[in-house]
Amino acid sequence: VRAGRFGDREAVRVVRDASALSVKVVVEPVTAGEHPDGAELDIVGDAARVAAEIGADILKIPFPGAERLKSWTRIVPIPVWILGGELCNKDQVLQIVRTALRSGASGVAMGRNVWGNGLTAMEEMMAELRNILDDPE
Repeated sequence: VRAGRFGDREAVRVVRDASALSVKVVVEPVTAGEHPDGAELDIVGDAARVAAEIGADILKIPFPGAERLKSWTRIVPIPVWILGGELCNKDQVLQIVRTALRSGASGVAMGRNVWGNGLTAMEEMMAELRNILDDPE
């Protein structure tokens, strides 16, 4: 469920219906339109809290920085996964993942930053991500 895309009422309905079927729900709060600097992350943070309150099982968010993530993971009582975001180099991705895990994230949900550079690079990235997920230090 992408909270914001369907609206809060739709997100509540999806979470309720999925729960009745014992299906886990991953919510990714998204924003629309232009926002002043920092406002988008404030909106995502508020939506993250709401997602947990309506019964989401997992929260999928962009990496908001270490301090903000620490704050959010103290408030939100569900697992927080970091999404991959814009395509960037491998070292940047791995550093973001390390920092996110040290700051309270429990996992990642990445696409293009894993498979975006060909099969060999994807296999290497997956192996490195597995190692970091096992031991973020």
